Amino acid sequence: VLLYRYSGQEDICVGTPIAGRQQQETETLIGFFVNTLALRSNLNSQQTFTDLLQQVKATTLEAYEHQDMPFEKVVEAVVKERDLARSPLFQVMLVLRNTPEAPAFSLGDISLTREDYPHTTAQFDLTLFVTEIGQGLHCAIEYSTDLFVSATIQNLFTHFTLLLNEIVQQPAKKIGLLPMLSKSEELLLAQFNDTAISWPKDTTIIELFEEQANISSENTAIVFEEAKLTYKQLNERSNQLARYLQSNGIQTGDLVPICIERSIHMIVGVLAILKAGGVYVPIDPEYPGERISYMLQDIGATVVVSSKESVLKLPASPGTKLLEIDGADQSAIDSQATGNLLVKVTPDHLVYILYTSGSTGKPKGVRMGGSGMVNLLIWQQKQFTSKPRRVLQFASHNFDVSFQEIFSTLCYGSSLYLISNDRRRDMGELLKDIAWHQLTHLFIPYIVLKNIVEFVLPLPLTEFLIEEIIVAGEQLKLTEDIQQLLSQTGIRIINQYGPTEAHVVSSYPINNNVSYSALPPIGKPIDNTQLYILDEERQQVPVGVPGELYIGGVQVAHGYLNLPELTAEKFIEDHFTKSPGGRLYKTGDLARWMADGNIDYLGRKDDQVKIRGHRVELGEVENILQQCKLVRQAAVLIKEDSSGSNRLVGYIVPEGIYDKPGIIAYLKAQLPEYMVPALLVEMQQLPVTQNGKVDRKALPEPDAGQLLQNEYIAPVTDTEKLLAEIWQQLLKTERVGISDNFFELGGHSLLIIKMVALIKKQFNLSVPIPVIFQFPTIGELSNYLDWENNDAEEDSSAFETINL
Repeated sequence: VLLYRYSGQEDICVGTPIAGRQQQETETLIGFFVNTLALRSNLNSQQTFTDLLQQVKATTLEAYEHQDMPFEKVVEAVVKERDLARSPLFQVMLVLRNTPEAPAFSLGDISLTREDYPHTTAQFDLTLFVTEIGQGLHCAIEYSTDLFVSATIQNLFTHFTLLLNEIVQQPAKKIGLLPMLSKSEELLLAQFNDTAISWPKDTTIIELFEEQANISSENTAIVFEEAKLTYKQLNERSNQLARYLQSNGIQTGDLVPICIERSIHMIVGVLAILKAGGVYVPIDPEYPGERISYMLQDIGATVVVSSKESVLKLPASPGTKLLEIDGADQSAIDSQATGNLLVKVTPDHLVYILYTSGSTGKPKGVRMGGSGMVNLLIWQQKQFTSKPRRVLQFASHNFDVSFQEIFSTLCYGSSLYLISNDRRRDMGELLKDIAWHQLTHLFIPYIVLKNIVEFVLPLPLTEFLIEEIIVAGEQLKLTEDIQQLLSQTGIRIINQYGPTEAHVVSSYPINNNVSYSALPPIGKPIDNTQLYILDEERQQVPVGVPGELYIGGVQVAHGYLNLPELTAEKFIEDHFTKSPGGRLYKTGDLARWMADGNIDYLGRKDDQVKIRGHRVELGEVENILQQCKLVRQAAVLIKEDSSGSNRLVGYIVPEGIYDKPGIIAYLKAQLPEYMVPALLVEMQQLPVTQNGKVDRKALPEPDAGQLLQNEYIAPVTDTEKLLAEIWQQLLKTERVGISDNFFELGGHSLLIIKMVALIKKQFNLSVPIPVIFQFPTIGELSNYLDWENNDAEEDSSAFETINL
């Protein structure tokens, strides 16, 4: 209805203004007199539909009490920041057309006719038009084609129709239990999970390895620096250690911690524990002492496999033998027989217990069975494109990917190449090893892939024979440089997904001749594994609808060590399977099915995050912070820096004077390096919501430049100025003084790798990574570089003199 004013008189007309007025008469558009009411419905899955109907009725009637309040005034009062990409307050409009159609009429000699006009712009994301007709209700939907495709809207209508039919049949049913899946969709989801294949269920990992040791006895099994072992030598050494473990009381099913640096001994130790019938429990010797003590106490270990180097980091414990493979126990180990042991374990016997971050403030041990691991190895073998392979052993042995690296190599006759921690952390040295050994397969986290690509692209790609890169641990992002690597090489990138509680459960291959989105899917379920995307009532959701990802099948772990309540919460009965005893693992990950059977990963439901491939519960870091006597209150968030790396940021309300070095020292004594916040921000108080909880959205963005604690001393020498420029580039801050500490400003191990590369480019010097830890300020590092430069010049001068 359009309202016009003509010379003081008001005329109402339908459609278009009445023609025939005199030119001198003014025409003023008054407006379209409709006000919009924004209604909010609080859905509770436990409500019945009739209860919800009464609630909506009450909400609507209350809204009509204030219908004269202009919508624009509501928006002005409620919406703080306007977003031009969406309508404020609401994005879905319901239009109920319940007025009878006007009969045909005329105005004297003037006849009125209906004329349609094109309507090509959607005012809202979705608008549902419901029109009362003689036969019932006619529904039509208008949608933004920038947001939805036709197939999505068709599916939405199908589910809406099914929902309405079910409501009519059972209005008293809980709305969370109202089904929306059609029969065809149920069949489709069943096809997505049709992964059952036959496999040798009675085979163990050690049987797979020993069979391969017999077949490939003289082939190279493992290489570390200048040392290497054939399959025969590796098998015999692990047999000797296994017998020595048995002589020290290790029996089938015993938990045996192995705390050892990266070396051949690490591989021998893991194999020996399994050969003796034990369950290996990896412990990183670089962990803080208190964390190691907690893990050993939780395990209740009687024997710890270690080395003369790593044993120094282990706490003394009465009744626990610290066994040195290469030290005090070496001669006794070497005297043992070399033949295979006759230890029989069941296929579902535990293989390892892996500790991950826990939201309660303590790490939790995941108990992984042998059946799932054998299934994984058999599936993985079918995915590889070549044989034999030369595989990099990159992951820490307390990270579940290390199992895949080690056993997918050694159980199938390929060669495993270990690298020291120092070279592993130095991207230049890592790439040298990859090229020198002509490695073909890498298992690495996304952030390491990104760093490798940054270093590789300027180099001749002919130096590298990499065939496949398996990425796991965190979400893969196909950045421009990674896309460039794909386009220039024949490398395949495999995007694998799986929590520690199920290892790997899905996989998605990425090739160089296909276009992919920036965030590729996590793929389809692997053999003998089922993935379910469920709502809050644990019912399957349709294709394209987000839900929580649950894992079923042989890959599911046995639960957590000494945590029965948490095990019962996270490992639930599988009501989709007919197999007795089936369990589902509740991942906490949000995902949705795609039409082709792949899964799109959407993030987390909780505070669990990934830092450089490691799983971190923000609650654990917060709990440790709040136990510090220097801290009154604390909150921890994850923030992405400009390079795309995730970093932890701690917000601190100090207890008295803010003692940042003391807080950091406390954290380092309790947590692994990757769990210590990269930045700490002092706060007078933490913002809270109306419910009294910390308002995380209101916490400020950290700025490294604001965190400088030392008095600013400007760089003076050329070396200091160049280093300051490097730090400012890496830390994204405008000013760095020579007394500022790299790590206190947010530096971490991956940034050290970049720093070392930039130093080599600027100074033509190779700086070992431990030097950065030893000299963490610009002043100290500058002195080191100047000394190294002078030493190099003296060596060059002496060399020239000799040549003369």
